[in-house]
Amino acid sequence: MDIGERFIEAALENRDADAAALVEMWPIELWYSLPPYQLGTLLARLSPEAHRLSPTVSLLSRALTPDDTTFRMPRRRGPLPANHHRRASIFEAARRRVAGDPVGAYELLAGLRENIAGASRSGVGPTDPALAFVLMQTAESALLAGRLREALSLFEELAAAPRSAGMEFFARRAHLRGALIHHLYGSTCAARSHLQQAQGVPRTASWVEKRLDGDQRLVEALIATEDSDEAFSELLDLTYSDLGELWPFAVIALHAWGSVTGRRDAARSRMEAMANAGFGRDGTGLIGSVLPLMLALDSVLNGDLPRARAEIHDVHEDHWIATVVRALIDIGSAAPGRARDSLGAAADATTGLVKADRQRHQVTALAHYLSGDTGSASATIALLPVSARRCSPYEISVLDTLAPGVLGVVADLVPELLPEGYPFDRAGVLEKPSLTRPELEVLTRLARGMKRPDIARELFRSINTVKTHQRSLYRKLGASSAAEAVALATESGYLWHPPQAAPVTP
Repeated sequence: MDIGERFIEAALENRDADAAALVEMWPIELWYSLPPYQLGTLLARLSPEAHRLSPTVSLLSRALTPDDTTFRMPRRRGPLPANHHRRASIFEAARRRVAGDPVGAYELLAGLRENIAGASRSGVGPTDPALAFVLMQTAESALLAGRLREALSLFEELAAAPRSAGMEFFARRAHLRGALIHHLYGSTCAARSHLQQAQGVPRTASWVEKRLDGDQRLVEALIATEDSDEAFSELLDLTYSDLGELWPFAVIALHAWGSVTGRRDAARSRMEAMANAGFGRDGTGLIGSVLPLMLALDSVLNGDLPRARAEIHDVHEDHWIATVVRALIDIGSAAPGRARDSLGAAADATTGLVKADRQRHQVTALAHYLSGDTGSASATIALLPVSARRCSPYEISVLDTLAPGVLGVVADLVPELLPEGYPFDRAGVLEKPSLTRPELEVLTRLARGMKRPDIARELFRSINTVKTHQRSLYRKLGASSAAEAVALATESGYLWHPPQAAPVTP
């Protein structure tokens, strides 16, 4: 009989002392033997005496009630066991992460890593599941906090660690996470290697295997599918039950594949639906920031900087993905120096992540290029190792949209990057006039054929205010009439749908 069956029998027969002893001696094994809802239900059956006999009963109960802020640990007579405070930190971190606070979880666990041996119930052993549990929790929290470099290092350490019997899923989980990070921000070859190793890990009887099946489906959709349209469709088909905690990375991948396939509108629609459904609300790290960041990035690619600034306004997270999106907004807002400074300060965050480091150099080169300094742009790309200069389809799509000319700078160093006759002389969205939000509001209504008094009434503005925005709009576009402004704006990409009626000049 395994530990889970023994605990079920003791709890159902009201042998609370036996149940408490099992929890105190085998907490990690029990955690992974029974599904969370079942373990939580059985723990709730135990009497206060069981909590006093085993402080770990209270810790597990607390970890399995992430939204219950009223939970209180039962009072206990006498001193607590020596390892109790360490266990308390571990399970409290798990509770915080599941509740949407991976930043708080990582901060709690980072210090514990210095004294990881203390997490063991009976000394340090190379296959002790308590040690693997601490390492896995720290890595998961770092990943969802957006600390990708630290997370990758921790997952690779976990994947290489000796495996205890029945706990092989630690290695499978680590390989799948390593494959995900490498695919999005590291090495494609390493991503495929991690996926292959994950597929070869023996399955266990733990409930966690079903959750890892969903993780594996996501990774396989990203890595194993060569057809970009098929990969995008796979991502759209994934449900939250498929994705679990990895949903922020599915959002990142959704935007990337949407850009490559020309289906950013479908990706944006899904992201907006997720935001409206409350995904990430009040979360920290990537959980709380990935949706507004990807929506803001999409707005930058649409040339709508006012909307991008509004979407990113409440994002206060400090991780690589936030840095690169803010830098693009700064570049589009005529603040390339600030963008270069922030990207330079983020060098440590991209060290060891080939794609992330290349993206940092690309955006820095973009800032130089749009400042008119083509030489510095070329020198920035030249700092990359030769093997890292070739852009991915997603990077080409983004740079092509923002400023096609900067791809010419990259192609000078990698001649085979682009096809012969590539049109470098097109204007990207960051090379076009920057329209303000009020100007865009007037523009869209002009495209619908509305007259100035009607626009003023719909926008709750005075006619003179609308007239001021309209004049500014004409000046920036080089237009002399509403019809010409709409035509030029459509050509420049400010209007994505044909006007519903012929515009009339007021």
